[in-house]
Amino acid sequence: VREPTADAWALVARAHRLMGQFDEALEATRRGFHVSDTQHERACVLLERAQIERGPLDTQTDPAGDLRDALAIFERSDPRRASETRLVLGEFHLAIGDFDAAYEQLHQALHSAQRLTDRPAIARAQVDLGDLALRRDDPARALELLTHAQPIVREAGDRFEEARLLGIIGDAHRACRDLAAAEHSYKEAASVYRSIGSPSLAAARVKLAMVRIQTGRYRAARRELESVLPEVQRRDWQRLAPSIHILLVPCAASSGEWDTLQCKTFYGQEK
Repeated sequence: VREPTADAWALVARAHRLMGQFDEALEATRRGFHVSDTQHERACVLLERAQIERGPLDTQTDPAGDLRDALAIFERSDPRRASETRLVLGEFHLAIGDFDAAYEQLHQALHSAQRLTDRPAIARAQVDLGDLALRRDDPARALELLTHAQPIVREAGDRFEEARLLGIIGDAHRACRDLAAAEHSYKEAASVYRSIGSPSLAAARVKLAMVRIQTGRYRAARRELESVLPEVQRRDWQRLAPSIHILLVPCAASSGEWDTLQCKTFYGQEK
C-alpha cells in the first residue's frame, strides 16, 4: 500500500481540525512533512499546521517565517491558498498584538477572498477584523462587524468559525458591560463547540465562569471551573490552567473558604 501524499495528509489534517480534533490534525501534518516532495506540498502542510495552531493547542512555534515562505510559493500558482495564508498570517499578527500588520494582512485576505468568491474565507476575515476592532478597544465597532459577519459565517457552514464568532461577540458584549448578552453568546459558543466535539469548549466555559463571577454567582462559577479543570490538566494547557486557578480564588473566598491549592497558586505560598 502506497503512503498517502503530502496533499492527502494536509486534507486529513484539515478534516480533523474542522472537527476540533487538534492533536490528530497535528499528527497528520507531521506525516505530511515526512512525505512532501515539492515546495508546494511542503507549503500546503505548513499552512495547515499554522491553522491547527490557532486552535487551543499550547505551542511555542513562531509560524510567521514559514507562512511568508508559503505565501511566496502560493502567490505564483495558487491564489486561493495565497488568500488563506494571508488570513493565517494576519491571525498570527493579531495574536501577538501587532495590530497594524494584522490589519494589512486581513484586509488583503478579505479582498482576495471577495475576488475569488470564497465565502468561508470572507466570513473568517470578517470575524478576524471584528476581533481586531475589539482588541483595539472599540467594542461597538467590533459588534457592528461581527453582527454583519454572522449570517455569512452560518451560511459558510464552518461550525468552528461560528463558535469562534459567538465567543468574540461575547467578549465584545462583556467589554460593553452587557453581561447578560455576553453570557448568552458564551453559552451559544459552548453549545456549538460541544456539538462538534471541539476542545475549545473548555475556554468557552471559562469565559462563562468569568461572567458569573462578575455577576456575583460564585457557586455557579466554581462548579463550571472545577468541572473543566481536569480536562485542561489532562491536555496540559499551560495558558488556561493558571487562569482557572486564579478565578477559583474569589469563588472560594466568597464562601469563606481559603482553599490551600488555589491560595498557593495565586499568592505563591500557602495560607
